[in-house]
Amino acid sequence: MKLKQAVEKRVNEIAGFEEKSSDFQTLIDNLPPGQVKNLLKDAVCGEILAKYGVEE
Repeated sequence: MKLKQAVEKRVNEIAGFEEKSSDFQTLIDNLPPGQVKNLLKDAVCGEILAKYGVEE
């Protein structure tokens, strides 16, 4: 893979991460009251949310 192609690929990956991050934040912001608290108590979801700094 040429350097230019490698750089373009990485730029596209980063743009995808930013979009996913924005979507994730939109979901969290629009959950019904109390739902974030319930998700934080879940073993799997709670660990993921804590990883990204989501708190009650």
